[in-house]
Amino acid sequence: MKQHKYYFLLMLVLSIFLVFGLIEVFRVEGLYSYDPYYHMHLAKYVDAQHPFATEIPAYNGEIPIQYPTSLRLLTVLIHTVSGSAYLYIYKVFGLFSIILLALGLYITIRHLIKCELCAIFSVLLFLSAPIIIYRSLITYPENLVLVIHVLIFYYILKIRKEKRTTYFVILSLFLSSSLYIHYRSFVIPISIVAIFFSWLISKKILNKTSGININKNLLYASSSFLLLSIPMLPLVIKQYVLYLRVNVGEDALWKPYVVGTYQYAIPEYQNSLGILLILFMLLGIAILLIRIIKKPDIIFLLLLFWVTFTFLLTLGPKLEVWIPPIRMLTYFTVPTCIISSFSIKKIIWAIKGGNSISAPILVSCVILLYTLTLPTIHGGVLIDQNELDAANWINTHVSEDSIILVYNIDLITIGISKYNLIESRQDILDKIFSTPHDRINRVLCSFYPNKSVYIIAKEPTKTSEFDELTKVFEKRGIKIFYYRSKCNCPDRGF
Repeated sequence: MKQHKYYFLLMLVLSIFLVFGLIEVFRVEGLYSYDPYYHMHLAKYVDAQHPFATEIPAYNGEIPIQYPTSLRLLTVLIHTVSGSAYLYIYKVFGLFSIILLALGLYITIRHLIKCELCAIFSVLLFLSAPIIIYRSLITYPENLVLVIHVLIFYYILKIRKEKRTTYFVILSLFLSSSLYIHYRSFVIPISIVAIFFSWLISKKILNKTSGININKNLLYASSSFLLLSIPMLPLVIKQYVLYLRVNVGEDALWKPYVVGTYQYAIPEYQNSLGILLILFMLLGIAILLIRIIKKPDIIFLLLLFWVTFTFLLTLGPKLEVWIPPIRMLTYFTVPTCIISSFSIKKIIWAIKGGNSISAPILVSCVILLYTLTLPTIHGGVLIDQNELDAANWINTHVSEDSIILVYNIDLITIGISKYNLIESRQDILDKIFSTPHDRINRVLCSFYPNKSVYIIAKEPTKTSEFDELTKVFEKRGIKIFYYRSKCNCPDRGF
């Protein structure tokens, strides 16, 4: 019981975070950011008719998010079981993922440094980081996979202490699940596990394993991982080979499209993490280095590798690795929090040395301050509500025998759910939208005989090109035009 005497403080911190998070996500009608719209509508696509779909055929957005993730299947399952609307699921899923991540960090840190109050304070610092608060408002696969990364490290700690076969198998299960949730970040956990397994093998070779059958456990872990990951491994290998060609190096193919953009700017660490978390991390690194010098420990080495590797990822563009640093910052925050706990423990133990009640009072005061400052941080609404209104109009009014053409507007941003109606063949779209306005009727008739055609256009564009068609919707720059084709010419489009 003594080990959990401050558990109520953890529940208080998580409750505060949850309440203000729910207030923030329901403050707006839609979703924060961009990606969740894609994941949400693909989940609907999977639910409705294509259970094995991993991308939306008509997607023409600028962000490359057409990758498989079990997040969508999980949200489909939640929708099926609970009956909740997909919009509400995608509003709160990211928030609950971060809460699960915070619980995972609490369990891991408490197990690592044997100090419950230190673990709570570390989680409080983690949930205070502006980047974490903001990301919690958005449903990303990254939020969920970070939970798995922490659990992988937790079971490494368990194996370090007691090399039970069960722990090895569970570790392999979590490693496999990280592939299915977000395989693009798989290089992080597989590197950590590979270093740890290499250390176990080296100890076996040096006869320092005290008779433990490491070979058997490694065989179980490796075979379990390979069997579970067979469907994903070819895709992962292909993806990382592609990364080397497209995203890495001075001549990377992706570089011309992203250099100088705000998504690829080096993050301002003090604003994204908070000065306090950075200071505790730096002090924690110093403590780990001193301990390693005195007595090398694989866990300390893994922590240093983890924080260094993810920090280098946040510097990607400086190292000619063209990946978005702001997204890598979330991965960096997790080992930062764990390492910070070592310096937090030093400080809290120093305080408790004088008065056993002082440390809980200090933590309670910080929680109060956290409660007062949390409402000042808001998410960023990147989606135009007018576009959502246009999408809702389409979803409500357009029949199944129609064709939808989109002009100068992102398909995912507007959230059209009837993807089977969207014209996705770029050559046809180019021909239609390059046609002089006085001939648009004939072109539409030629491609879509006896069809209802809807054109969605967003200003600034020359929407007057479509003014001879019937305008059925207009709201602050978003227009929908309607045309009913009644000609008897051959059907070239469908």
